[in-house]
Amino acid sequence: MSSSRSRLALVVNSGSSSIKFGVFEMRTNASTLQVEASLACGGLVGRIGSEAEVKFSVGESTFQSSGEDIPDHAAGLARILGVIEDKVGSLEAVEVVGHRIVHGGPDFKRATVIDGGVEAAIEETAPLAPLHNPAGLLGVRVAKAKLPHAPHVAVFDTAFHVKSMSPEAYRYAVPRQLYELGVRRYGFHGTSYAYIARALPDVKNMIIFHLGNGASCCAVSRGECVETSMGLTPLEGLMMGTRCGDLDCGVVSYACRELGKTPAEVDSMLNKQSGLLGVSGVSSDMRAVREAAEAGNADAKLAREMYAERVRKYLGAYMVKLGGHVDAIVFTAGVGENDAGLREMVCRGLEPMGISLDPVKNRGRRREGDIRDVSTPFSRTKVLVAPTNEESMIAVEATEVAGVMADAIAAAKAARVARTMLPSLPRSPTRPPSLPPPPPKRRHVIGSLGRAVYVDGVGPTAAEELGLLSQVTATAPRIGYFRPFCDADDRKLLTMRTVFQLTSSSIDAMRGMSASEATAMLAAGREDECMDVVISKFVDYARDKDFVLVSRGHLGAIGDPHWTAKVAGALGLPVVYVLHEPRDDDKEIVLRAKDALDQRRVRLAGVVATTRDEEAARNTLENMGVFPAALLPPDERFSQITMAEIAATLEARVAFGHADLASSTMRGVIVATRHVAECIDTLRKLPPGQLVVTHAARADLVHSLVLAHQTIDYFPPIAGLLLSGTDGAATEHHLDASPDDAAQLAKTLDLLSCVPSTVRVPPILCVSESTYEAANAVHEMTPVMLPSSTAKIEAAQLLFETYLDPDFRDALADLRHDAAIVTPRMFQHHLFAKARAAPQRIVLPEGEDRRVVMAAGQLISRKVCDVTILGNPETVKALASEARVDVDGARIVDTHGEPPPPELVKALVDARKHKGMTYDVAAGLLRDDANYYGTMLLHLGLADGMVSGACHSTASTMRPALQIIKMAPGFSIVSSVFFMLLADGVKVFGDCAINVSPSAVELAQIAAASALTARAFGIDPRIAMLSYATGDSNKGDLIDKVRDATRLARDLAPDDLFEGPIQFDAAVDPAVAAVKYNGEQNPVAGVANVCIFPTLDAGNSAYKAVQQASKCIAIGPVMQGLKKPVNDLSRGCTVSDIVNTVAVTCLQSLQAKKK
Repeated sequence: MSSSRSRLALVVNSGSSSIKFGVFEMRTNASTLQVEASLACGGLVGRIGSEAEVKFSVGESTFQSSGEDIPDHAAGLARILGVIEDKVGSLEAVEVVGHRIVHGGPDFKRATVIDGGVEAAIEETAPLAPLHNPAGLLGVRVAKAKLPHAPHVAVFDTAFHVKSMSPEAYRYAVPRQLYELGVRRYGFHGTSYAYIARALPDVKNMIIFHLGNGASCCAVSRGECVETSMGLTPLEGLMMGTRCGDLDCGVVSYACRELGKTPAEVDSMLNKQSGLLGVSGVSSDMRAVREAAEAGNADAKLAREMYAERVRKYLGAYMVKLGGHVDAIVFTAGVGENDAGLREMVCRGLEPMGISLDPVKNRGRRREGDIRDVSTPFSRTKVLVAPTNEESMIAVEATEVAGVMADAIAAAKAARVARTMLPSLPRSPTRPPSLPPPPPKRRHVIGSLGRAVYVDGVGPTAAEELGLLSQVTATAPRIGYFRPFCDADDRKLLTMRTVFQLTSSSIDAMRGMSASEATAMLAAGREDECMDVVISKFVDYARDKDFVLVSRGHLGAIGDPHWTAKVAGALGLPVVYVLHEPRDDDKEIVLRAKDALDQRRVRLAGVVATTRDEEAARNTLENMGVFPAALLPPDERFSQITMAEIAATLEARVAFGHADLASSTMRGVIVATRHVAECIDTLRKLPPGQLVVTHAARADLVHSLVLAHQTIDYFPPIAGLLLSGTDGAATEHHLDASPDDAAQLAKTLDLLSCVPSTVRVPPILCVSESTYEAANAVHEMTPVMLPSSTAKIEAAQLLFETYLDPDFRDALADLRHDAAIVTPRMFQHHLFAKARAAPQRIVLPEGEDRRVVMAAGQLISRKVCDVTILGNPETVKALASEARVDVDGARIVDTHGEPPPPELVKALVDARKHKGMTYDVAAGLLRDDANYYGTMLLHLGLADGMVSGACHSTASTMRPALQIIKMAPGFSIVSSVFFMLLADGVKVFGDCAINVSPSAVELAQIAAASALTARAFGIDPRIAMLSYATGDSNKGDLIDKVRDATRLARDLAPDDLFEGPIQFDAAVDPAVAAVKYNGEQNPVAGVANVCIFPTLDAGNSAYKAVQQASKCIAIGPVMQGLKKPVNDLSRGCTVSDIVNTVAVTCLQSLQAKKK
């Protein structure tokens, strides 16, 4: 670790009459690239408001005083800051302040920089933690006033649990009325669990017991909380110092009734007089209770036994919660770390569960800061004692969230990259003699692959997929595996699920749909719907994963590059293409794949190829512009078939040899129908590893082969026997042969079951098919990968550990969320998914237009929004019937046949009375102009958005909105954008519909508004201010306007990236940008996704030209700048255009409500 200067983080834990603090020196670990904290100074100011006490320590030195005059928290913090300046250094070195906030409610799922909104939210959660949150908020406000230069970050005790617990874990079985009041499980000690999870990154599943005066436990999988013991308050769960833990809720009312106490008094009893104190009658301190128990105090002994029993109960429950796969039990905090006797009580008798405590190591001395393994070598589940440091974790989380060490992390990463460019030692895994040494690595430039890749290729790809995924586990704790098209019993899916223990998700969640379902949808012309289903399931599955490998689907020809491009393009994923075995036409195959992917703008991230000539293969791929991700030597293990794989493929019953199935490899097949002597003689002439297929009635042959199998020098070992003609479902050797044959074989199998273990009986499998069918099934088998294929799994892992290109390994490890482009399909999927999640009320004023009615039917059937149609009900329903759509779910308002509601008329009069509007004129407008009627519904909150223009001009659509809805704060003009759903990503074009020749000020507003719109739809904006010249290459009034607008836009939105003036090709093409900018790096040039045109003439022409030339979808115009969303359609719009624009309007409405 290194740091150029002392960089400090202050941690503040403010109570009602005290402030605890810690000052931490922050550094970056060069190997892990993580922020680390070491304590420089810590202490507390207590009894604020009376005779205050001050305690602090700096290194080995301590200071303590009492009776100080510290009247309030402001004075207390001033005293702390004085200590820091005196003992540590300048307050300017404090770059971030982390505040412990006990309760974050359901919304705060991570540490958060504190602004006014966060302060208000903390205040709103005060009823959930009335003793803690108000005090914590007081500390925040005082600290922000004293240290205004530093960002202040709230670190919530509840966040670690809230961010990952599922509803079945956090919901209580109470009426929804209570749930809506916030009654649910939140959990506490979150920073302690986060600290332990960070300290043990290689432990997948663990149960952590935080045992102190307050005690809780947590089931953790891949660094995230699955379930925790504390609930709405810290009272639930384990027995504690003064808290009772789990209790029948009826106790409260019973105590109130029988003891005559108030609920508050009972609450105080359960929180402050129960637990160890209440049962032992001695103390809330476990040390005192232990001493009393050892001295013979029966109540104290009972208290310890109850305490341990509660821990054991939760241990058992959480082992079930983690599916029985628990890698470690971790004891932490004061009691957990220091009470060896209690740990023995917890672990006593758990050896059958794989938990074995070593009594010597358990009672051994511990070194400060060490994590100790106190289990025996035979313990499947490790028992660890790990120190926790909540204040340190608060400092780390605050530093990471505020980004104050981002520069140090970037420097450390750059240094690590530089080191990897130097010659290095060979990798450590032991390589079998048959594998050649890996070739010297060349350096390549390859960007992040994001959080998922799509794997396809020619031939089997299971080994390559397993090898790739095994190389990601070190940097992506939460990995996933997904197949777009496969059945629920798909062998490869089940294998990956088992090998990588991906059991936290259901099998159905790991696949899009069955191959038969997909084929039926494609045959019916429903490809878009098919892809939507796959996208939706993939997005849901990948949401909580760090990395997902997507395996090709069982549709089309294997390795079909056009189908690969279609599916990978829909998911927005880079492709890794596999050439499983050396072929003469490899070059042609790769070129076809590259061309197909290029046509859909899908990135070919790399090729994994098996080759005997590594150098030639590398040169060939690089000459084609293809990255050689891994060039693997041939490995015969992948072409072998084991008896376990035969048994699984044929669904055979295993009569003998379960233990040898995985290690027994078939090298040939012989059908034995002749006499025993002839069969034995034939087998003697063949290589070892033959599978003998014969009928189950041949008891003589079975017996003879088992005997021959014992004489290795005389008879080559066989792989096993496959007995045909048996009843596969039978459990007692029933056969389809004659009764005499069945009885004879039954005797043979019974005899074999009695032989001693020293007799080598080969694996014997039984199938119901005939001998010919069984032999043919084996001949048609291809090598497979099963969870039991240990040799193949180890070979795949070793090959990729050895031969995966180091740059490709780094690209896999770079798990940036924004690495992938926003593809058209993904954009549309997220658009409609967000709209469906919170349905808005959208009014369609043009209800007598057939396209609008058809669109309304689709919106209702897809549950996108609640639809209000303005028009004659009979006409609307007739159009719906003609178009075969159902609009029964819509509200239809007859604006002509019914007088307008008085409240609408009155509201219109009030809005336009300064223009002389009268009641009669307003009523006439509402009756005759549906756009005014729809706008008034929006104005009065009876609708959330309006979409019109299919048969009205832009002026007719927008005039009522401009008169009544008016502008959003900060905007003086309305503008528009189009979402251009291009193959290489979604781009935003503006203004293409409203402002003819905006001024520099107006153009800046259009740019800032377009950036806000892009971000609202999940696009991180990089804004290009377009002109006919780039930079200073030309002069003119238009260029000067764009240059001024760029400067003003940066002032309006200082956090966004603007570049201008710039030409369109330099804005979107990295190659052109490199030339125009002389190779200088620019965050916008070449990668712009928001393009602002200087005039309406340029913008409107450009969007239509791009749409026609690329045949892309253009959604818009999307209006921006109004208080509430009103969008204008083109009069040539299609039904799809209307549906898309309504979905956009829904999201605009949601965004407007957040402001």
